[in-house]
Amino acid sequence: GGFLTNWLITQTTRFNAAVSGAGPVEHVSLWGLMDMPVIIASYIGGYPWEIPETYYKESIMFKLGYVQTPTHIVSGANDLRVPPSESLTLERGLHYLGVPVKLLLFPNEGHDLTINPWHG
Repeated sequence: GGFLTNWLITQTTRFNAAVSGAGPVEHVSLWGLMDMPVIIASYIGGYPWEIPETYYKESIMFKLGYVQTPTHIVSGANDLRVPPSESLTLERGLHYLGVPVKLLLFPNEGHDLTINPWHG
């Protein structure tokens, strides 16, 4: 999903465009805001105060300078799994870097965009 897309665009310029669906960019804020912080702590291997270097290393935010791929971001405004602040942060970062970017933030939608069939 979105995490893999966000990581991939920091690694290569191979693609003409990317679509990121509710992907995290900064894991400390994700841990603090998501509905199930145990997921990110388990994935990374501990809590932010235990292994801050790993949280830094795994966060896409600190690799955005490598992105050149035009990116379309899709997110639900009521997403509790990956809060929309992650998508907004990605959009802002890419905009400041001059990377073509568009954000679609769907109102009343959660992580899976199933409330309105036109959104999915």
